[in-house]
Amino acid sequence: MRSSLPKVLQPLAGKPLIGHLLETLNKVPLIKHCLVITGFKKEQVETFCEATKADLDLTYVLQEDQLGTGNAAAQALPFLSDEGISLILYADAPLLSQSTIKGLVDQITHHDASLLTQKTTNPEGLGRILRNNDKLIRVIEEKDATDEEKKINEVSTGMLAIKNNILKKYLPQVKNNNSQKEYYLTDIIELMINDALNISTLHPEFSFEAQGVNNKNQLAVLERDYQQHLAGEYLEAGVTLIDPNRFDCRGELTIGSDVVIDVNCIFEGTVIIGNQVTIGPNCTIGKPGETVTIGSHTEIKANTQIVSAKIGDHCQIGPFAHIRQGCEFGNSVKIGNYVETKNATLKDGTKANHLTYLGDTQIGQSTNIGAGTITCNYDGKQKHKTIIGNGVFIGSNTALVAPLTIENNAFVGAGSTITEDIATNQLAIGRARQKNIDH
Repeated sequence: MRSSLPKVLQPLAGKPLIGHLLETLNKVPLIKHCLVITGFKKEQVETFCEATKADLDLTYVLQEDQLGTGNAAAQALPFLSDEGISLILYADAPLLSQSTIKGLVDQITHHDASLLTQKTTNPEGLGRILRNNDKLIRVIEEKDATDEEKKINEVSTGMLAIKNNILKKYLPQVKNNNSQKEYYLTDIIELMINDALNISTLHPEFSFEAQGVNNKNQLAVLERDYQQHLAGEYLEAGVTLIDPNRFDCRGELTIGSDVVIDVNCIFEGTVIIGNQVTIGPNCTIGKPGETVTIGSHTEIKANTQIVSAKIGDHCQIGPFAHIRQGCEFGNSVKIGNYVETKNATLKDGTKANHLTYLGDTQIGQSTNIGAGTITCNYDGKQKHKTIIGNGVFIGSNTALVAPLTIENNAFVGAGSTITEDIATNQLAIGRARQKNIDH
């Protein structure tokens, strides 16, 4: 990968490769115990797995020498009972579905092993499936294949389910008599066939499920394949994507009916969108570990970034707005161009239309915040809060120095620096008197 980061921690759709696989395995009830065979920078891999394992019971086993997939799988043998089934998967092929995993395991009911294969238009670098009258007879690695065998387009993914007692019997028999001097896991297929064991094959529902990643180019291809798959699912559900090729979901996205999403929008973390919402181009919604909820009939305008927020119905946000952590907006709230908010609560009908910063702020209903208003929430040591009531008018180019309370229906004259509380129905002006000087 030409990277200091281990391959299985490279990000795909906003999540490390191995994270996708762990998430899927957590959803398969049969699976509780996983052996993670580690190598390069194992500490980083183990730290991530421990933080994301959820209900899985993980055991880490180090492969000291990189001697092939057979050698990697052999590290697990001391941990396996004679009964049961082993499911052998690859963290750099992260998008295997629950149904495919279940299919592999289910086939063991009537077979000794089940191998996941797929047909591809570009089999280069992959082991070919050799058949005789449709019956599997061998898996041959490309480096050891003849020119005729290299034309075969059915390939082995290397992923299989196998009975433990059979794996323990045949895996130690695998030799490294090949051009790479490595131990290939799939060589046990030929050993089993020679002893007349029963091996089935299974194709994944989607081709990208078994697609492995060995370099940044393949990572980019898999990213796009997966994003197009997700886009297709949202289109089927009735979402309007102006260009499905320019859509990126890197988290959990829930979308209501009659939603329109323009080009180059990125969704991260957990995002929940209501009905009849419009999202303009070039918006980034959400952040890993954060939640954004967008109410119905709300419009998110172009080039807006929302990190974490609960946004009500009939709101208008943007363009070029920046909604940071801890924001909650009521219904019919307007946040305009070049407005930044952080830990801000705005009640129904309140507006901040231009060039404004609202930090650590609580604002009531139907209040208007003029252009260029700043809540001065940080005194160099601590953050302080600004509380603004209902029906307040804040004139343009105003600095509100926290801690500060402005009560209902107060009015602040433009260009003011306000340092003292303002009572209900008061007019506050905190600026120098104008002087006009000739010549």
